[in-house]
Amino acid sequence: RGRVHLWRYVGSPDAKNDDSSWHPMATKKMSSGIFDLTWAPGSHGLLAVGTHHAVAILNQHRLLCKSVLGKSYVQLTKSHLIVRSEEKVFQLEAGVRITHVAIDNKSLIISDGLTAEVYSIGRAGLNKETTFKSKTRVVALKGDNIFIGSGRAVQMLSHKGVVKNELSFTE
Repeated sequence: RGRVHLWRYVGSPDAKNDDSSWHPMATKKMSSGIFDLTWAPGSHGLLAVGTHHAVAILNQHRLLCKSVLGKSYVQLTKSHLIVRSEEKVFQLEAGVRITHVAIDNKSLIISDGLTAEVYSIGRAGLNKETTFKSKTRVVALKGDNIFIGSGRAVQMLSHKGVVKNELSFTE
């Protein structure tokens, strides 16, 4: 039997390439031994896995979707979202590779694990409020507060990325 392990690079382009720059995404068990791995042309993130009995197509990107309080989003590609608000649909091409998204009645936050972008949701569309550095694997949004998991703590941030409060967890 074979296995394919997909990893995501979360380090910045100028960062040293160490273990902390990579996070596991998924493991796919195959029905038999793997004899071929081929990436699809272009930047679609599709990987063909050939085994002795079948071919599987794996998607490198986990696509996200959610609906909250009449607002919803669907991720189409690694950096493209469709946002629906009050019967209107808006498209967003993010400046980061989207790995985390949170939405509430007035705002949307997206993150790649290192950088966050905050957008206000209005009748005319999405308005980018700010971009800030934020190393996280978890993002939540409630009113004027952004909550992120940062190491062994949960931080409460303003929409500008300023830490308002922090709850630390000890071993």
